[in-house]
Amino acid sequence: SLTKERTPEEALVLEMLGNIAEGIGSEFGVKAKSLFSKLQNNTKNPIYSKTIIEDISDKLGHFHIIEQAIMENKMVRFHYNNKLRHVHPYKIVSFEGYWYLYGEEFMESKLKTYYFKGIDHLEITPESFVPNDATYRILERAINAWFEPDKEPFEVTLKASPEIAKYFHRRPLASTQRILKTYEDGSMEIEVFATSEREIMQEVKKWMPDLIITSPKPLALKAKSMADTFLNRQIEELIG
Repeated sequence: SLTKERTPEEALVLEMLGNIAEGIGSEFGVKAKSLFSKLQNNTKNPIYSKTIIEDISDKLGHFHIIEQAIMENKMVRFHYNNKLRHVHPYKIVSFEGYWYLYGEEFMESKLKTYYFKGIDHLEITPESFVPNDATYRILERAINAWFEPDKEPFEVTLKASPEIAKYFHRRPLASTQRILKTYEDGSMEIEVFATSEREIMQEVKKWMPDLIITSPKPLALKAKSMADTFLNRQIEELIG
């Protein structure tokens, strides 16, 4: 029942999940908060989490339909970017607080991510499919929403300054992260695998100037060009 006694560990999990739910906001957050209040035996939550998640209250019906399709291995049909799609759905995923559907587009035999709020006229079809285990493993390697699941991953070597190296110890940049070397000054060289330039550039931008690309060289040059563009625009703003 909702009022049964819970272990301290179970109570802590509920408190953490309830706090995250509040960060979603709007109708979804209100419903989640109400549900967790019924599950919890106290009203005081000592945990605070700054989690910003996109409000998808208006798409909860879509969540339900896709969840059902995934559980039953049924194909879904919907409009996306002015095109009718037939998709084998694998997972509903959240990248940095934004929601996506990860699946295989049947007509192209291509793995893709679809921004959830861009999905319209969604329906389950009677057609079944057999999930491919390798498709789930590909998703596990994703760094962020810019990953391209149909592309072959390539190796990227990064160097983190002493000021931020500890963060990559605490939480790896990706599931593929491997620490290659730790230097005496505390800086660290790591290796990850990416599927697109934008996927890795998105992470480098977050940590500039404390995270740099050491290889491949063409990608390192693109990072320099990106930094130069930023610097020039910032200077123009300051002197303009």
